[in-house]
Amino acid sequence: MIAINTATKKYNYCESEDGDLFTGIASLLKSHKYGKIAIFTDENVARLYIDALKSALDGFTVISYVIKAGEQSKNLTSVAGFCEFLAENDFDRTDLVLALGGGVVGDTAAFAASIFKRGIAFAQVPTTLLAQIDSSIGGKTGVNLIHGKNLVGTFAQPEFVFAEAKTLDTLPVIEWQNGFGEAIKYAAIYDAKLLDLFTNFNENIREIVGRCVKIKAYIVEQDTFDNGIRQILNFGHTLGHAIEKALNYQIPHGIAVCLGMLKITRLTEQKGWTDKGTLDILQNAAKTLGLPTKLEFSDEKLIEFIRNDKKIRNGKLTLVYLEKFGIARLKEISVGELLS
Repeated sequence: MIAINTATKKYNYCESEDGDLFTGIASLLKSHKYGKIAIFTDENVARLYIDALKSALDGFTVISYVIKAGEQSKNLTSVAGFCEFLAENDFDRTDLVLALGGGVVGDTAAFAASIFKRGIAFAQVPTTLLAQIDSSIGGKTGVNLIHGKNLVGTFAQPEFVFAEAKTLDTLPVIEWQNGFGEAIKYAAIYDAKLLDLFTNFNENIREIVGRCVKIKAYIVEQDTFDNGIRQILNFGHTLGHAIEKALNYQIPHGIAVCLGMLKITRLTEQKGWTDKGTLDILQNAAKTLGLPTKLEFSDEKLIEFIRNDKKIRNGKLTLVYLEKFGIARLKEISVGELLS
């Protein structure tokens, strides 16, 4: 389970004693004396877990709001609907939103909670690999617009993040690949030794999750608002978001990020900014974890979407690239230089 000290907003990772995630959540929430609880989830996760979570929360007034699964639900319509639902049920700042699901659920619910009545408490219950190691940690919330990914959002830290590896047992292969894209990122930018765990990822999944969480937590605590070192977490993301948009979100975020990392590293090796052989290490890691390493894109189309990326400032972006595998660097470049 991942817990956050609500006074300091420091993240602490700890293993669950018995794997009983929902009982642990209920026990902790009762000690904090929240009023009503609104569970925000999607239809797939609801079928698997919502009854068990509601049962564990016996004694609370619990309501639930269920959206369609998938990236297409990560929009302002979902946010508005949930905010209206909270208002209809008289939620206030003594109450709590629980985001139960993957990255789409977590980002959308957290954004809604962060703006409803100018901010009510929320907690993350990530049930996918990507959400456990990445999107539930760090306090970035947001939804997509027609013009791009995560263009509307806030910085808002959750009260808690509750995660248990057993929820990963129900994931389809595509969701494992989605999470592995982000796991490779952590290895590439900060912890090259993570590569050793990928070969037997089934046996090592708890350690992989724990190390990724600790890396992100350490970086976020130094730079909450993404103005310095936190930017290295964006490795592959500028191109990855453009790839997602170009393909109308038909491939998962983590796979798109992996393809973005590969494309950027191919470019920076050619420019001499990255040690030769780094691209090979990245490609081998992707192949080990079953991720695609090639997909054809029109660079002109990607540039069109990159220009709308939220990280662009005065026509420039801070490129995250690898000096070598395990060490990331930042470099300000123009958008035109990105794929040239």
